[in-house]
Amino acid sequence: MNPDEVRRFNELVQQVKGLDRKLTFLMQHLGVVYRDPSPPSDEVAQLVIKGDRLAAVRLFMKNNGVDLMAAKQAVDDIAGRLGL
Repeated sequence: MNPDEVRRFNELVQQVKGLDRKLTFLMQHLGVVYRDPSPPSDEVAQLVIKGDRLAAVRLFMKNNGVDLMAAKQAVDDIAGRLGL
């Protein structure tokens, strides 16, 4: 990439980060929790079924590149969908 493309890319990254922060703030302020409608990976689901939520959270973080709180929320949601 040429320098102008790199600069523009970096600007877009900063804009996306800013939008993410604003969206997170609004969701927290309104008490909205995002629930990912996609099915969990078989590995994560199996760990939840086995009762090893800690390992499920770690695997979810690794597979999805999310932070601890988002992974815990997702694993709790998966457990709920599985009736656990």
